[in-house]
Amino acid sequence: MGMLVNKNDLGFGDRSLRYSMLVRDGVIEKMFADSREAFDPFGVSDADSMLDYLAPGARKPINATVFSRDRYPFCVRAKGLLSDANIAFEGLLLNRNYQERSLRQSPEGLNYLRSSSMANLSEVQMNWKHGSR
Repeated sequence: MGMLVNKNDLGFGDRSLRYSMLVRDGVIEKMFADSREAFDPFGVSDADSMLDYLAPGARKPINATVFSRDRYPFCVRAKGLLSDANIAFEGLLLNRNYQERSLRQSPEGLNYLRSSSMANLSEVQMNWKHGSR
């Protein structure tokens, strides 16, 4: 397919570019392939790109994650507001549910690491758009 790239700089070795593909009756109808940029992008191969193609204009679900410290007041309040709005969320506690290397798996996570202090952490992510405190 011509999708093999070398990602030794990221510790991955040879791997395929990320892509998503719609195949009907063995025929590729649509393919969303990410670029060959050095930082290992995650752009158009995501589920939202495919969903937009399949159902343009359809309402997308809200994906919410609260990165927090135990009993930190901002995080307690944020979780309460999400619950009151009936928005399901995943709550991740610093150094218990995730580590920095987990966030390095996506460009959004890398952007988060660059914009946040891991030692002074509270963060609410809604579809990977964040507002930190």
